[in-house]
Amino acid sequence: MTSLSTLLDLSGKVAIVTGATGQLGRAISTTLAEQGANIVVNSRTKSECEEFASQLSNRYQRSTAAAGDITEVEDVDSVIDRAVEEFGHLDILINNAYAGETPEFEELTLQDFQAGLETGILGPFLFCKSSIPELKKTEGCIVNISSIYGVVAPDHRIYENTFLSSPPHYGAAKASLIQFTRWLATRYAEDNIRANSITPGGIYNEKFEERQGYVDRFVPSYVYRTPLGRMGTPDDLRGAVAYLSSDASRWVTGQNM
Repeated sequence: MTSLSTLLDLSGKVAIVTGATGQLGRAISTTLAEQGANIVVNSRTKSECEEFASQLSNRYQRSTAAAGDITEVEDVDSVIDRAVEEFGHLDILINNAYAGETPEFEELTLQDFQAGLETGILGPFLFCKSSIPELKKTEGCIVNISSIYGVVAPDHRIYENTFLSSPPHYGAAKASLIQFTRWLATRYAEDNIRANSITPGGIYNEKFEERQGYVDRFVPSYVYRTPLGRMGTPDDLRGAVAYLSSDASRWVTGQNM
């Protein structure tokens, strides 16, 4: 029987993490680095990518920055190329990046809606398409970060009198991402490429504490609706990421956690 520590070990593996410099992206990247993986740090801001890649390299294995827009084909291809040029191969793709405007529905423009879909589902599509040839070589895996709003509708009352909202393009993109994950899983099972998704609920964000209604209205309303009586933290994702990115889940594909 293979030891659990061996199954979870990612030594020598190479992982691309999109949106790596954000709150969840940093937790995901750090998790994989702790397991032994080299990280290709992707976000739109070059300086942030370089700073975070340097931090990972100093503390764990060598990592590299690969800034780029996930909705631009040339940028996506360059990130994949950087991974292979720097480390020789690619084993893990984490589609985590998302950006979108959140106006009220009546003020939502076609451009707003399209932009949310572009980062939410078009970006992961481009990264998966570009990385599949490399993942075939390593029998690698894909982990897509979706959202609870890709599964259930939001209770809009928890957003009243706060700066937050849950726009329709967000849920639409995240639901699409879950189904796209299932498609990838069945299509590339013959190549031993696994594809799974993670759908976290609300993650507490300290940066929002001074924003309108966050601490006094949104958080209590959200917590009231959760069985464990609290919002999530970035640490709460780390176990799922470690599991789905490693051989601990080598017989798991097409699942939404």
